[in-house]
Amino acid sequence: MARVTEDELKELAPASPFHPGQLVAGRYEILRPLGSGAMGVVYEARDSQAPLETRALKAMRADLKSDLALLVPEQFAIEARTLERIKSPLVVRSYGHGKEGDTPFIVMEYLRGRDLASYLREHGTVQLPWALELLSKLAGALEAVHAVKVVHRDLKPENIFVEEEAGGGLTLKLIDFSVAKDLSDRGTTMLKGTPRYMAPEQIAGKPTERSDIFALGKVAEDVFFGLKREAEPLETGRTTLDIEAAFQPWFDKATAPDPRLRFGSATQAVAELSKALTGWSRRFASSIPPAIPGSLPSRALSRSLPLREVAVGLALVLVASLVWSAMRAYAASSAPVSSERPAAAQGPGQARTLPTALLAATSAAPPMPALTSSTGVTTAAPPPSATGRRQPQLNGAASPSRQLPSKPASAERASTPAREQPPVKGARPESYYYQ
Repeated sequence: MARVTEDELKELAPASPFHPGQLVAGRYEILRPLGSGAMGVVYEARDSQAPLETRALKAMRADLKSDLALLVPEQFAIEARTLERIKSPLVVRSYGHGKEGDTPFIVMEYLRGRDLASYLREHGTVQLPWALELLSKLAGALEAVHAVKVVHRDLKPENIFVEEEAGGGLTLKLIDFSVAKDLSDRGTTMLKGTPRYMAPEQIAGKPTERSDIFALGKVAEDVFFGLKREAEPLETGRTTLDIEAAFQPWFDKATAPDPRLRFGSATQAVAELSKALTGWSRRFASSIPPAIPGSLPSRALSRSLPLREVAVGLALVLVASLVWSAMRAYAASSAPVSSERPAAAQGPGQARTLPTALLAATSAAPPMPALTSSTGVTTAAPPPSATGRRQPQLNGAASPSRQLPSKPASAERASTPAREQPPVKGARPESYYYQ
């Protein structure tokens, strides 16, 4: 976690019940504050019974009003008991809870990384493969929560903690169960949560597991299109390559006003989203022209590139295809034109010369250095392209050089009798490839 600045420390001072160096419950040494929320302040702490392990200690704010101060201790106890019931590596782990004087606290695992909201504020959106992995793990966390008949009720990017792994994957932890609802408790349900992510039945005070499915749909929208604010229309923040056609039907089902019309579980919801977006990416990849030999196949392009860079990649592939077509046309036009008929069909004095215009055009072409192929035939090396890469080479039987003799064609043929050339064994039609 990022270290708190001096200004933030000053702002936290009235709310902070503990100070660095203080020993809480005779066991936890407070090292530094990490941040604060509506009801608590979180500290980095050292456990004297596990000195090599760093813990996160969440304590009730010292500046709460008297009415809230009466409710928060019980809320802390409910949150601690809820975390102790959930056994999942995708949910933050609790190591216990207690009181220091009149201040309740919860001890949890110390997380390295940052919340998803800060990532989205910095990057805008999330790349497709990473986004699907994130949502899949988030669905797994919700399944573990729902398995013990608990509704999170405050699923949002701020309560999703992520850490990028060295191999390109990610670690995800679902945090902050301060407003979670135990469905086995039939008592009065208070209105709690963040309005943008609250389902209609949650606002009505009757949350169910599918209320978290509603919030999952909203989180997925944030992941693919950027964080929204209530004052902004939902159409803002779309990416250049619009995936709304594939995303919108899924989003409408995940956030349906009637919970019975939503997905039955979080894993089912993410599986359907993955299927829809994978189909979209394949359809997009199929619209790309055939790849030039030596370039990435279109499927790898759609799978590995970020969404906002696919447009650039598509443009480059189109330009490369046009350049390739131009090279083929150039090579075809520069193929040698035979100026002789077979000896058997040609009579004395019937030698034909190239048209004057063609001779002038060919003699005006810049000379090209000769290359010798593996068959011993000398060919002309094509000029380098603007990027310094070689032009397409001939594959198979090599073409003779385009350089014309210094003497006139008619005089050359008059002095040298035409001889019939034996056929070349194994000669194949000319084709082109890239080195």
